[in-house]
Amino acid sequence: DINFLTFMAHMMPGVILALLQSCVYLRIYYRNMDELRLNEPKELGELRREIKVWQRALNAIGACSKD
Repeated sequence: DINFLTFMAHMMPGVILALLQSCVYLRIYYRNMDELRLNEPKELGELRREIKVWQRALNAIGACSKD
């Protein structure tokens, strides 16, 4: 006869082992947070800024030339 208490008693060691293994894995995987940061090149930042400038210029010209 299997009841809930027997089921939990047999499942709990496996659950605890899986939990411990997951905690250890995540601790090892995320030990160096600097490697996870996005380091985009300086040129890419300059290009993004230049695109914004040109978009603002286009919007300014578009507002003036509507005849």
